[in-house]
Amino acid sequence: MLASLAAAAALLTAWSREAGPVLPESSSGPVAMTSTATRTPPFAAGDDAANIALRRRDDRVLIRWVARSSGRLRSLFIRVKVAPAGYGGGTTGILRATTHPVRPDGTPRLSVVLGRTTVSPGRSQWGGTVELPLRLGVRAGQEFATVIRNAAANPYRDYFSPNFLHADDGLLGANARNERSSRARDAYYGLDPRELVGFSSDGGRTWRLPGGPYGANGGRAFIPTYVQLYDGGLADGQSYYYSEPVSGTVTMVYPNVRRDWRITGLGAFARGGSGRLVLGVNGDRRAAVRVSGSGFDSKAITPVVAPKGSTVTVTTRAGSGGLSLSQQFADSVWARLMGLGTSFRWYLDGAPQTAVPIYPIPAPPAG
Repeated sequence: MLASLAAAAALLTAWSREAGPVLPESSSGPVAMTSTATRTPPFAAGDDAANIALRRRDDRVLIRWVARSSGRLRSLFIRVKVAPAGYGGGTTGILRATTHPVRPDGTPRLSVVLGRTTVSPGRSQWGGTVELPLRLGVRAGQEFATVIRNAAANPYRDYFSPNFLHADDGLLGANARNERSSRARDAYYGLDPRELVGFSSDGGRTWRLPGGPYGANGGRAFIPTYVQLYDGGLADGQSYYYSEPVSGTVTMVYPNVRRDWRITGLGAFARGGSGRLVLGVNGDRRAAVRVSGSGFDSKAITPVVAPKGSTVTVTTRAGSGGLSLSQQFADSVWARLMGLGTSFRWYLDGAPQTAVPIYPIPAPPAG
């Protein structure tokens, strides 16, 4: 593994010194996503963490999420902040969360309650995490809505804040609208196209889907942040909740490929700049493309097959002279739940519980 990572860094250095290429760099334009099953980037990217302080009786935050597996869903974990620096106050309020089916128009069917949790956030959260027990039989792809409110008698004084990953310039693609099809072709956050964060200021009578009380494009800037825990111990979800700029040579590692993986493109989420993405398989450079600009950019490559058991890397230069990239961080509790690290499906070399959004496309195959 170390030899493969060293080789990936050496390959990038060789490109930066204008060494003769083994394979030509792709010059094709950005590739439009062609299906969520085959083209969606494997994980989310955002610019920072964002909180919605629940200080009004009629405010509601909604997380619309999709079951990642079939089976008995034991709990849904959400992030909540209670620190007194504008995130929480007084007794930290009363967090009341209810989970519902979803209507055809995307709103929650509030008359049907599938799960209910009422807790004091200041007493029930650890490391920013609150567990919502569900004990609910689900099937993969089934859609749900969890509605969070502050049931304190004086919510302005006693309050807490749900916490999410945030896109400062607003979301892109399917998750930036009230998408009703799981087959939408422009999902960019490692999420089902239907997943979103919503907001209501009138007790749930009307909803902004997606939306929030502030942020770009009417609040269409919050990225769902959750972990699903199933009986048997399987945990999955969107665990990244904040990010910081990163600089230098960065390598994302996709280890121990579970099945033969046909890679047809490379992509990145960036805030600007330009740089080469270099694809390696078991330490051998197999392709390189140049991406640039702000948002998601991807380029097609001549397809490369990474055989089962191999290690795939994507390497680039971040910061000055390269892409403006951000390192994505997970809650430490969630990192443990999800098993983030060198045995996970991807990790950043040198900081394996984190990630930088440079991707082989499509996402790594499931086991």
